[in-house]
Amino acid sequence: TEAEKAKTEAMEKLVTDKTYFVPIGQVTRRRNNRRALAALVIIIVLALAGAYAVVDAGIIKTNISLPVHIFKK
Repeated sequence: TEAEKAKTEAMEKLVTDKTYFVPIGQVTRRRNNRRALAALVIIIVLALAGAYAVVDAGIIKTNISLPVHIFKK
């Protein structure tokens, strides 16, 4: 119909005039940021657990009194 054609032409005019900017790929970038953050958190948790185990095993001598002992002395 004429109304649909006029609406389509108006939208095409807005696109060609670059009135609105549609950020293509923005969702993908957000997903990648979440994955990177999740990987960073996992690495930090594993590093802390490893450091705790090394201190508990007595490989690194410190004055820290650990509340839970993984390795029995």
